[in-house]
Amino acid sequence: MKIKVVKLDGSRADFYQYLSRWTLSIVDIWMTMGGIAITAIVLSKNGQRIGDIAGETSVISLKPSLKLSDTIYEETFENHPILFPQVIKLSDKDANAIKEVYQTAFERRDVGILTALVQRLETVMEVKHPEKMTPNDFVLQVMKDHYSMFKDK
Repeated sequence: MKIKVVKLDGSRADFYQYLSRWTLSIVDIWMTMGGIAITAIVLSKNGQRIGDIAGETSVISLKPSLKLSDTIYEETFENHPILFPQVIKLSDKDANAIKEVYQTAFERRDVGILTALVQRLETVMEVKHPEKMTPNDFVLQVMKDHYSMFKDK
């Protein structure tokens, strides 16, 4: 389930804290079918059941949080025109790599990384980016085209 019991300060819980949690679970979970536990979780400031309050512990999630911006998806309009149908040659893994490299170039303001990315895209997709389009706009267009082409699949 990717959860962990820790002390309230974030350090590792000790044996006695686990023991108090387990002992009080008999009361707040088993004897009342979870009624007391749910009430305590809702009413406590840290979302703790009675066993956690007595043991000065909390349950935390170890699952990494994922935002939409961390995925390959780009915000596009419903009828986004695909300028580069050659994006069909790119996998989702490729699109993620493109997005990561682009973000690195953007954060570092490194034109060299962006230029190398554009050259690689031109090679893989067998297309030349239009002269009127900046390398930055070209990469963004490729990402949007990829999303638009594969969003319903």
